[in-house]
Formats: sequence, structure tokens, C-alpha cells
Amino acid sequence: MMKLCQRIYVHSVDFEDNFIFNGLTGSIDLANSKIAKFLKSKDMSMIDNLEKEEIDELIKSGYLIEEGSNISEKFVYDTYIKSLGDRYENNYFVICPTLDCNLCCPYCFEHSFADKKAILDDDKLDRLFDFILERIKENPKQSTIELFGGEPLLKENYDIVQKIFEFANINHIDMIITTNGTQLTEFLDLFDEYKDILKKIQVTLDGDKSTHDKRRIFKDGSGSFDIILENAEKILDMGIDTDMRVNIDKSNIGNIEEMVNDVIDDSDLLMYDNFSYYFSTVTDHHNLDNENMVDEADLAIALDKLNLVEKGSFPLLGYLVDSITKVNGSRLPSFSNCEANSIYNYIITPDGNVFNCPEAIQNDNYKTWSFYPETRKYSFENKGFYQNILTDESRKDCNKCNIALLCGGGCVLVKNNKAQSGHFCKMQKKAVDKYLNYLRGKLALC
Repeated sequence: MMKLCQRIYVHSVDFEDNFIFNGLTGSIDLANSKIAKFLKSKDMSMIDNLEKEEIDELIKSGYLIEEGSNISEKFVYDTYIKSLGDRYENNYFVICPTLDCNLCCPYCFEHSFADKKAILDDDKLDRLFDFILERIKENPKQSTIELFGGEPLLKENYDIVQKIFEFANINHIDMIITTNGTQLTEFLDLFDEYKDILKKIQVTLDGDKSTHDKRRIFKDGSGSFDIILENAEKILDMGIDTDMRVNIDKSNIGNIEEMVNDVIDDSDLLMYDNFSYYFSTVTDHHNLDNENMVDEADLAIALDKLNLVEKGSFPLLGYLVDSITKVNGSRLPSFSNCEANSIYNYIITPDGNVFNCPEAIQNDNYKTWSFYPETRKYSFENKGFYQNILTDESRKDCNKCNIALLCGGGCVLVKNNKAQSGHFCKMQKKAVDKYLNYLRGKLALC
């Protein structure tokens, strides 16, 4: 007994060569019109129109599944879970010492936050540390603390950051910091003292000096390029793993080449073994029609033209991109969209609340815990979070979708907004089509 894989994306059916993609196996192939129409129809009676050699190829690539084959949604899901290791089972505590920031970047999603002046004072810190230890006791797995914000490394919050480092060190918890990089020098002594637990610092540089200084600006309008680059080299000199993120939207997607040539290649950054960089799109999940946004296809195409597609971060297209660019790609389908779907993911805010998504901060509908003035747990159920889109009852539309294993179900915040959900899904499919249309042109397919 043979059946048709239900996770097939057929890009087109009318050409001599048509892209087909198997979401379960990661196989991307070219099919003639007859095969493409058969796969798109999902009508097994049409198999009689195919030659034996064509059927054999479809079996080999997992488009047709024979009885007893290990190509199944359960098998692939089990492999996916195994590949993650303890990723969704480990404890991940994202601590925001403050929601305040010394920069005023125009695209930042935190502009809408109401109270940015709250901080983690001593009383809150004591309760927070108790909260963390309680969660680790419940789930005695590897734990990581990430400092986030706002801007976590404001010099006026030095004492708070120091106490968090002390706590992490005593309790054998790894540390990661996401910072704008402007005040790193105020904390170099802490980085040196606790370098054994400090695993990575991420900074952001949004292009060459001219481009960056129009985007990542201080509140007086001055740019931050020089100080960030200088500070990044100081922590690199200390041997700290440093990841440089480049946020991309319409205002700087045309300057990627200048960023690489004038900043990355012409500086000393590539001389450091502990330096890495990547490009990622700016997202606005609160306004999907933000005219300054680009989608992942735009970024993938821009990077591909520079032979830099491996430097892109692609939550949607990553599985597809890897299937095309890596002969032995190790990436697996996405059964969930991001770490927010883990019950062990804690976004901790200075007002004493806990969420599981940074973009959900100050939205009480997504509050999972409070740690101050007392510990309180809120229901995690019925908030749209899930571990497997193919089995979750709240994701029935995803179960029928032929790109579900690319996007992993999409952003929960958007999908829970009925006014945006359908539009969001159309945008995801449009990005997939755009990328494959580009590849058609690049390969000069008929």
C-alpha cells in the first residue's frame, strides 16, 4: 500500500521544470508538469499517468511513501525532538533589569512599552533569585540567564548586573548578554571576573557608519557606530564570544555589501576566532503592513547575490534555504516557531512579572508568572502556545498547510489575533513563492 506524503509544497505546475519541496524530508526537486500536477492534486488515482521510473524517484525522495517506510510525521517529529536535545527542556531565564534604553532606534518594538523606569531593586532581586531556584528545582536541567532589555548594560544599573552575575556564578548558571554595546566598557571588570560563565555577548551594528548612525541613535540624535565598534573589539580582545547582529529593513537592505566590505572585511573583526555576525529582518508583529519592513525572501535574495546566504537568519525560509544550499543540510522541519513555546522559557520584567515572549511584555494575556511581591502562576493553557503544530488542537489550519513545516506555525502573538492571522499566513506563502521565483530566474528554468 502506497500513500502520498501530505507535506508537499508545489511551487508551480505549468512549466517544464517545477519546484517541488517535501516538508518532511527536506528534499527539493524539479518535476515536470505531469508530476507536479499529480502531487498538487493529492489524487492517488493519477499515479497511473506516471512512468515506473518517475514513481521510483518519488519514492526515493519521500513524496510517495510505501507501507513500512520510516518516513512518517511521527518519525520525523521524534528525530526533530532528538536533534533539539534539551533545547526546549532546559531552563532559560531572560532578565530585563530595566526596560529603559539610552538609544532611540526608530524600529524598536519596545517604543510602545508604558513603564520604562522600573528597575530590579534589592527586594525584587531577592524574590527573583528565589523564583529562579524554585524553577530549577522543579526542572533540574541546564540553566541559562540572558540579560536583555531595554538596555541591560546601563551604567546606573551596574550593581544590579553585578548581583545577577554573582548569583549565576554561585549556582553554576551560564550567562548571555544582548546589548546595544554602547556602555560595555562600564562592565569590563565584571566580564573579566565572570568570564567562565559568560558564554556570549550580542551587539548590533546596522551597516556602515553612515547607515548605522541614521538608525541606532542616541536620544540627542547622535550616532553610535564608532563607540559600538570600539567596544566590540575590547570584549573580543578579552576572548569573549561576540555575535554581531545586523537588523535589515528597507532603509538598509541596499547597503549590505557596504556593511560587509567597509566594516567586516576592512576592520580587524574577522581576525578574531571568537567573532561571528549575521543578518536578520526587522519584524513588526503588531503592524504587519509596516511599509519599512522586508520579508525573509528579500533578505535571502540580497544575501544570495553576495554569496552570503549562510549569514542570514531565516525562521521561515531556513529549512528551505538549507535544503538548497547545503548538500548534507542538517536542519529539520519546524514543528514550533520559537522558544516561546517552551514552558521553561521565562521573560522576566522589572515590575515583577514573567512572560514567555519578549514582544508580549506588558500584555497581561501572556503573563505566565509573577515573582513579586509573591510567586504566582498563571494558566499557560489556551494562550495559543504549542509544541507540535501537527497535533495541537489550536493549530488545525496549520495541519492542512503545505508550508507548515517551514514556518512552524508562525508567531503566536499574530496567530492569536484573528484580524491578522489570515493575512500573516498569506504573507508567509508570498515570501516562499518570491524566493522560489528568484531561484527560477537564477537557474534560468523553462
